Amino acid sequence: MPERTQLRELRHRLSLAPHNTALRLRLAQWLAEHGRRNEALEELRTLVRLDPNHLEARKLREELARGSKTAKPAPSLHTSEALH
Repeated sequence: MPERTQLRELRHRLSLAPHNTALRLRLAQWLAEHGRRNEALEELRTLVRLDPNHLEARKLREELARGSKTAKPAPSLHTSEALH
């Protein structure tokens, strides 16, 4: 699936479930992987506001804030995890 289509699909799914922290994390990971650091950080800020104890989001946010380029790959768009 082309990158633009993947991003559009993630954003669409998130628009239907804006409080879905797993999906928001996947979007942030995808953005970080594709060099969109500032957008990834914004998604992570939102996620941490929704769930202040979300350790994976906090860790990725810290890595990106330090300028680390080692973002964990985002899972496939077709996993059921994003639909919960």
